[in-house]
Amino acid sequence: MSMTTPDRITSAPLAGEFLPEIHALARRALLWAVLYGVFARASRGGCTALPDDRSVAVASGDPLCFSAAMGPAPLVWLVMALVFVIGIGRVLTFDDPRRIARVLSGIAWAMPIIVAVAFAAGCVWFFTASHADLAAGIVVPWVTVDIDVDPAG
Repeated sequence: MSMTTPDRITSAPLAGEFLPEIHALARRALLWAVLYGVFARASRGGCTALPDDRSVAVASGDPLCFSAAMGPAPLVWLVMALVFVIGIGRVLTFDDPRRIARVLSGIAWAMPIIVAVAFAAGCVWFFTASHADLAAGIVVPWVTVDIDVDPAG
C-alpha cells in the first residue's frame, strides 16, 4: 500500500495559541460561579395582614406567617455556561488574533457582570417583595426561593 500525503498542510486553528488565556478564563468563570453559589443567599420572614386575593387563603381568615430563604438559581449558571461555550465557539472560527482577544475579553467581563446583575436583582426583589407576594409564592426566575407558610396562631 502506498501512503498519500496531502498537497498542502493546513495550520492548526489560531485559537490554540490562546489556550493559556482560555484556561485562565475557564478558571475565573468557575470562580464566579462558585462565589455566586456561596453568596446569593438570604432569608426573611414575617406575617401578612389578612389574606388578600393573591395570597394563600386560610379558612379562618387569620394572618399568614411565612419564612422565605433565597438561594442561587440554576438559570444564572446556565447563562454563564452558554456565554462561555458560545464565546469559545466563536473564537474557534476566527483567524485574527485581535478578534480572538476581544471575544475572550468580552467573556471575561461578562462573567462577573452576569453574577452581579443576578445577585443585585435577586436581592432587590427579595427584600422589596411584599409579604403577601412571598406568602403567595410569587418568585422570579433568577433566584430560588423556598417558602414555608403557616397560619398565625
